[in-house]
Amino acid sequence: MRSRFIRNFSITFTTDILVFLLNITTSILVARALGPYLKGILAILVLYPTLLVIALDLGIPLANTYFASKERSKIDQLVTNSLWFGLVIGAFAIFITGFLVASFGLYFDAHPLLLNLMLLSVPFSLVSRFLSGVLLAKFKIVELNLITFASAILNLTGTIVGLVILNGGLMALTILFLLNSLTTFFFYLRMVGFAKGKWLSYNHAPIKEMLRFGLRDYPSHILWFLTGRVGFFLIGLLVGIKELGYFVIAVSMAELIWYLPLSVSKVLLPEVTSRQKEDTASMSMVLCRGMILAGLLFYFGVFMFGKRAIQILLGSTFLPSYPLLFLLMPGIIVTSAGHIMGTYIKGIGKPIISTYSTAFTFVTNTFLILVFVPVFGVEGAPLAITLTYILNFSIMAYYFRKYSGGAFRDFILARPRDFGLYMQLIREHLHIGRLP
Repeated sequence: MRSRFIRNFSITFTTDILVFLLNITTSILVARALGPYLKGILAILVLYPTLLVIALDLGIPLANTYFASKERSKIDQLVTNSLWFGLVIGAFAIFITGFLVASFGLYFDAHPLLLNLMLLSVPFSLVSRFLSGVLLAKFKIVELNLITFASAILNLTGTIVGLVILNGGLMALTILFLLNSLTTFFFYLRMVGFAKGKWLSYNHAPIKEMLRFGLRDYPSHILWFLTGRVGFFLIGLLVGIKELGYFVIAVSMAELIWYLPLSVSKVLLPEVTSRQKEDTASMSMVLCRGMILAGLLFYFGVFMFGKRAIQILLGSTFLPSYPLLFLLMPGIIVTSAGHIMGTYIKGIGKPIISTYSTAFTFVTNTFLILVFVPVFGVEGAPLAITLTYILNFSIMAYYFRKYSGGAFRDFILARPRDFGLYMQLIREHLHIGRLP
């Protein structure tokens, strides 16, 4: 298990970094070609399908990973049900959203044709999201990452051709968005081994079972998404847009460390769901210790070079972001370990705990921002978030300790033997990086 996990993590982390760089390049090209006004319209156009896909997730990707790992004989049925369920509710969402937008004029200066084309991507993106859970359960990590990487390459290439060379404007980017979702959709169908002869074999019973499981985790995604957005809104309302801008920069820099635990969690989940919980508990503890150690090293880097990095990358204007970044880091570090704990707890079939924990985070974060920011100014925002994250970590640590059987120190304090695994990870990662 360990060698497979290390290789899968190395592939995933490498892909995530490459995709991040490709997306940054694409964003710069789009911003320079469109300018602020059209870039704002594009943001609105992308926001509608993105929110719909998040809202209609319903926890099915996690449910697919869980059930496909436990009962591999049902994978074909899970794939077919995911296909039909995603297409049907996606189409229904297009109709309802289109009707509401047209009725209330919620186009925000975007042309109706462009918005309608964007909305057409929703059913295909939804099915792709569902099927990603099946690929995880089948340990097709290479294929999953290839799809992600191919999507980013297509996005960048299409932007260069359609926007920069052909000067196609918003229409070119809209068509590219739809084309990318369709291409990704067909890639997923191909990678999961969709059987053409079984495309009519829809069975509502597994869907009910998937929804019962998935809906226990689904609210956690919505609440986590809202936690950041509501926080930004409150901070802007209480201290002004300029201070909010400083805070957003600090959050963006601090959350860079989350690329590591998110990559680990992606490959850890199928390991946990496919094995007895005792088999993966010790690995999860080692990973938690590793996330805290990596976070502390990143924190030290922020202390030593954070101010200079902000000056070089963003200019002296954004130096007020540095103390906010420094105050945010403790909460970001413990949440890195919290991601691993949450993945283990979901993998053993207890996703409702994640929902309770995230609900607590949402309520506590909102309350503390309302208390701290009027008293301390914008510096109160990172204090509120750090305290919230530490409290949330305490909740997850309690349940992780309960279900893993370990002591608190077992997933907090690094041990000498851990470094053998970390060195193996680094060697494997460097090997992946040298592959042609």
